[in-house]
Amino acid sequence: MYHYAKELIRRGHYVTVFTANAMNFKPSKLKEEENINGIVVKRFRIWPLPFFSNSFFSPSMISALIRVNADVIHVFSIMSVFFTIIPCLIAKIRRVPLIMYPQYLPSRSVLFDNNPLKRA
Repeated sequence: MYHYAKELIRRGHYVTVFTANAMNFKPSKLKEEENINGIVVKRFRIWPLPFFSNSFFSPSMISALIRVNADVIHVFSIMSVFFTIIPCLIAKIRRVPLIMYPQYLPSRSVLFDNNPLKRA
């Protein structure tokens, strides 16, 4: 995602990354907003979901996505969780092009064992 964003900025585009303010599915104390090499990163407070240790909800992200003026929404996940589903729905409702890029595929775990669901 970082390299995509850097290339878009190099070509004159404005890039904002919306993400959860979480580490390993738990709330973190990272900055809510920061600029990393020209990329605006907005982290949204999460609400853990009872009985679902690997998922959470963020109402503030919904309102921010509704207000954002985007030419495209690019989702870097294929997991069926809030942070994937909501941007897809908003892209459809607002008729904004949507790009889905899988960050984790089951076959990838053979080479890179980084599936957070296996650690929970």
